[in-house]
Amino acid sequence: MGGPGRIARRLALALVAGGCLGGAVSVPAGAGPEAAAPAAAPAALAPADIAGRGSSYVGPAMTQWTADAYTRGLEVNYLPTSSPDGLGQFQQSTVAFAGTEAEFSSLLGLGNDSQVRRGFQYVPDVAGAVAIMYNVTDRAGRKVDYLRLSRRTVALIFLGEIDNWSDPAITNDLGGQVVLPDEPITVVYRSGPSGTTALFYDFVQHMAPSEFDAWVARNRYPGGVRIIDPGVSPGFVPHGLGLGGSDLMAQHVSRTPWTITYDEFAYAKRYDVETAWIQNERGEWVQPFAGNISAALESARLRADLSQELSGVYRSRVPGAYPISAYSYLVTQCAPSGDRATCKGNYADTGVAETLDAWMRYIACEGQVQMADIGYSPLPPLLSQEMMRSVQRMWGRPIGQATQLHRGNCANPRFDPGYDPPAPPPPPALPDPPNDPGGGGAGNGGNGDDDDDGGGGGDGDPGTTDDTTATTTGDGDGDEETAIGRTGEADAVGGGSDDWRESDPVSHRRGTFGTMGPWPLLVVLVVLALPLVVGAINAYRRHRGEHLGPRGTDRLRGFVAGFRPPPQIVPIDDLVPIAPSELVADGLSRRPGARGARWAFDDGSTRAVCRTCIEGDRDRFRKLANDQPGGLLFGVVEGERCSLCRRELPEPTDLAELTAGGPAAGPGDEPGDPPGLPPIR
Repeated sequence: MGGPGRIARRLALALVAGGCLGGAVSVPAGAGPEAAAPAAAPAALAPADIAGRGSSYVGPAMTQWTADAYTRGLEVNYLPTSSPDGLGQFQQSTVAFAGTEAEFSSLLGLGNDSQVRRGFQYVPDVAGAVAIMYNVTDRAGRKVDYLRLSRRTVALIFLGEIDNWSDPAITNDLGGQVVLPDEPITVVYRSGPSGTTALFYDFVQHMAPSEFDAWVARNRYPGGVRIIDPGVSPGFVPHGLGLGGSDLMAQHVSRTPWTITYDEFAYAKRYDVETAWIQNERGEWVQPFAGNISAALESARLRADLSQELSGVYRSRVPGAYPISAYSYLVTQCAPSGDRATCKGNYADTGVAETLDAWMRYIACEGQVQMADIGYSPLPPLLSQEMMRSVQRMWGRPIGQATQLHRGNCANPRFDPGYDPPAPPPPPALPDPPNDPGGGGAGNGGNGDDDDDGGGGGDGDPGTTDDTTATTTGDGDGDEETAIGRTGEADAVGGGSDDWRESDPVSHRRGTFGTMGPWPLLVVLVVLALPLVVGAINAYRRHRGEHLGPRGTDRLRGFVAGFRPPPQIVPIDDLVPIAPSELVADGLSRRPGARGARWAFDDGSTRAVCRTCIEGDRDRFRKLANDQPGGLLFGVVEGERCSLCRRELPEPTDLAELTAGGPAAGPGDEPGDPPGLPPIR
C-alpha cells in the first residue's frame, strides 16, 4: 500500500545506510586478525516495517522515536503495554523487538535468561526515573506543591503501613511543622504485570526490608521473585485503586485529591502532576530531573550483558542523586557472539535488521537530544557507544569495528564536555506552623534513610537511630550531608521560614461584592450568555451537517485546506477521548450524532480516514492498524475534536466516499465505515 514517496524514502535510506556502514568502519590499533581487514560494504537492503511492544516506562520516549523514524522513511510501531507483555511477545516471535526495564528471568519467572527460547540482547536506550506523583491540599484547601518524603516513608506508604496524610512520619518529613489533613491515602497502582512495578517494589524492598517481607507473607505473594502485580492481593494497601496503564494512573492522580502513585517522570510532566521531593542518601531533597537521574546512575552496576543492578542507586551518595532511577532497554535479536551467550541468530528478514540498524543509530545520538525535556536523561557516552556495538552484534560483525562515536558525529548532548543537564531548583519553602508567623523554636527533622545519616532538626533531644531509619531531632549542627533545611541548604529544619503563608482558611476571607461597579457586572452577564450563543451556532452547524448534498466533498476539502485552523497531528497517547454527546459533525460526516463519526484527512502529502475519539475506540483502532499492512496510526486534534486516523488509504479514493455518504458498508462493517477498510471489531 506504499505510495511512490514512501518507496523513494526507503530507497534513499537504504543507499545512505549502505554507504554509512561501509564507510564508517574503523580498525582500532592493536585489533586482532578478525578486525584487520575492512569489511566489504554490504548491499543496500530495503527496510521492512517493524513492530514492538512492552515497557510503558519508555512510552513517551518511544512516541518521539517512532514519529521521527517515519520522517526518516522507517515504519516503526510500538505499543506501551508492559515489560512482561513485551518480553513474552518477543519470546513468542510475534514482535521484532521489545522494551523493558528488567530481565526476562525476573519478569517472566524464569530460572535464568538462558531459558529464553529466542536469542536476544539487552540494549540500553535512555535513562529514566520513577516519580512519586500526588494530589494533596493543605488544611486551608490550598494545593501542596512542597511535599517531601524520605525513602523509608515512600516504602511504608506503598506497603500500606502509612495510610493517612496526617501520619507523623509525613509530618516529620515536612520538618514537623506541617500537618496535612486527616484523609486516607489512596494508593493508585498498575493493575496487571508491570516492569515499572517490579522496579519500584525492588526499591521498596531495599528501603524497608523487614516490613516488605511481612507484607509479602501477609499477602501470600511468591517469595524470592520480584513483585510485578500487587493487585493479585487487592487488600495489599488499606485504600488502593488499580488502573491499566501509565497514562490512566497519572491522569487519575492529576484530578483526584488524596491520591499517590508511582510512574516514570515523563508522565508527571505530560499531565502536570505534582511530584514529591525524595530524600537521598546524602539527606538532599531531590526530584527526578535529568541531572539528578544521571547523578544517581553513576552508582548503577551493569552486568556483563548490560542488565542493571540498582541497589547502589537507591543509596547513592553522588551529590544530587535521585534514588529511584533506572535505565530502559531495547531487546533485539543478535547473531551468535562470544560476549553474549544469549545471542542465537540475526533476523531471518534482513529488512527488519536494516530498519533496526538505522533506528538504533538514530536513538543513540539524535534520539537523545530531547530526552531531558520530556522527563528522561540522555544516555552517557559509553552506553551510546554500546548501542553501536549492539548493532554490530545484531549483524554478527566484529564488535571492534563498531562506529566510534564522538562529539563530531553524535548529537547526544552528553558528548559535549560542557553539557549541564537540567536539575530542579531547591524545593519550595515549607509554610510555618499556624499562628507562628515568625517561625523559630524547636522542630523535628526529616526522616533519614540510611544507617548513619538523618535529616536536620531544631533544638531538642539528641538524634536517635535504629537499623532501618534515622530520625534526627538533635542539635541542628549536622554537616552538609545530614542537615538539609527548607531551602535545601545546611540549616536546621526548625529554624523558621522565609516564605510565610497565611494560615487563615480561604473560606474565611471576605469579599467586596458591594463595591463592584457596573463594568464587572456587564462582564459577568456576557460570560453567562456566551454558552447560549455557542449552543445556537453548534445547533445550526449540526443541522447543516446532516444535509451536505453534492457539495459535501468541497466542504471537506475546504476544511482541510484551511477555512478552519488546520488539524494538529499529535501522538496517539496524547489524545483525550470525548463522549458521543460532544461530537459535532460540522460538515465532516452525514451522521453527526453517530458513535465514532468518520471524516477524511488530506494535507497534500498524507491521506487518511479518521474516526472521532470516544471511550473504547483507541484500542480498537490500534488493533485495526496492527492487523493490516500499512495504515500507520496517528492522532489529529482540531479545536475540541480529537480523532484517530489510519494512514495509507487505497488510491484513488474520492474524499466524499470516506465519509458516511459513500457506497454501502461491506459485510461486518459498522455504519459509516469508509469503503476499502476492514471492519473494526
